Amino acid sequence: MSEEAQNTLDAVKEEVKSAISSRFNSPFAGAFIISWLAWNHRLIFVLFSGMTVDQRFHYIDERLYPTWLEFSIFNFLGPLLSALVYIFLLPWPAKWVHRWNLKMKRDIREVELESSGEEVLTLPATKNIHEKIASQKKTINDLAERERVARVCGLGWRAMARFGSDMDANHKESALFEFLTSASFDVRSDARATGVTGTLALDSQGNASLVSAFIVGSRSIHSWTMMGSEVLLKGSNGAEIGRLVFRPELGGALKGQIGNDPVFVSSKELKSWD
Repeated sequence: MSEEAQNTLDAVKEEVKSAISSRFNSPFAGAFIISWLAWNHRLIFVLFSGMTVDQRFHYIDERLYPTWLEFSIFNFLGPLLSALVYIFLLPWPAKWVHRWNLKMKRDIREVELESSGEEVLTLPATKNIHEKIASQKKTINDLAERERVARVCGLGWRAMARFGSDMDANHKESALFEFLTSASFDVRSDARATGVTGTLALDSQGNASLVSAFIVGSRSIHSWTMMGSEVLLKGSNGAEIGRLVFRPELGGALKGQIGNDPVFVSSKELKSWD
């Protein structure tokens, strides 16, 4: 047999197996087969008995299915009726029994808790506890966020104070670096613009990202470096894409240009504190 013919035969076998499997995996097919085996259990014993083939056929024709009516009842009508009862009627009492069993288990559990001095919580009480826990988590998260904002604002104010003083350049750059890597920034076209055109993030590892649908080249920004009060935004090849200048007199904002677009970058935390 050629390889192509063998592949075709294998494909046909897989299709047949898949079709048979899908049929027998249905609830009705399984219920019908079990019902048929129950109705025809005597036939199974006869087929596997020690009788000869002729004796088996004779016994089946004369004793098991002597008429077409009995053959139809045992092989079609009976198994079909039993399968339908199993599928449509049996789940109802099974559902009631399962509900009753769960209730008994719950009652036993309540008795055990009461005997040990523990309190059984009702559904409303449990819901109330969950609501209180959720409220406490929200309060904790809010406090943590307020603490983070206060810390970032403190870093921003310190950077502004140092750049407005006669402190040496290293201390100024250190304060500015800590502020820039802790804050999150909104990007606008200028200080008077109300709409935010993007968000800028700078981390302590020198990575930078600008998310904006309006600033050309924003997706090309990958890194950043500092030169005094200036922030240089660079692409993956190290080429400069933008340059921002820290302006303490503008409330700790950065002003400059990204690509051909003028930008005004302000800290979300400092703005929210105002």
